[in-house]
Amino acid sequence: IDPGKVLIQSKIADRSSPTVKDLVDEYIEKWAKPRKRSWKGDQRTLLKEVIPAWGKRKAKDITRRDVVLLLDGVTDRGAKIQANRTLAVIRKMFNFALGRSILETSPCVAIQAPAKENRRDRFLDENEIETFWFGLDKAGMSNEIKLILKFQLITGQRKGEVAGAEWKDFDLDKGWWTIPA
Repeated sequence: IDPGKVLIQSKIADRSSPTVKDLVDEYIEKWAKPRKRSWKGDQRTLLKEVIPAWGKRKAKDITRRDVVLLLDGVTDRGAKIQANRTLAVIRKMFNFALGRSILETSPCVAIQAPAKENRRDRFLDENEIETFWFGLDKAGMSNEIKLILKFQLITGQRKGEVAGAEWKDFDLDKGWWTIPA
């Protein structure tokens, strides 16, 4: 083995390896756009959080410590939930790179979400329910949609359950709706 030739080949490979910006572009075009309706959110996160920090660096040179420091920066400015979203997008992007043999390892392995997500429960008060109910009558939508929304409100069911309901699921004599498994 010629050590000089090996060194030259490794330098050529290093120069031709994609930057993080290249990886972001490929991830958005080849994975996010075709598969996610929310791809613009991924793009926005990557352009705001990742490109300024790592854009010119080689994707293969990003380490777990780099990811942790990036997330710490997002958290330190008070955007804890955004840090979680950033980790999710970065993880997906590096997994995409693994799947396409762009990288051999992901720097996101074993990194936990930086912030605890607080689930918020929101309830409509009586005035809001009344406004919604009677406001539907004036809304510019089909009667079927209005009825679906009212039915969803009074049953507390998810929109998919209500919109997908079939007459065979209802026993009108007993006033019973059986939602299939």
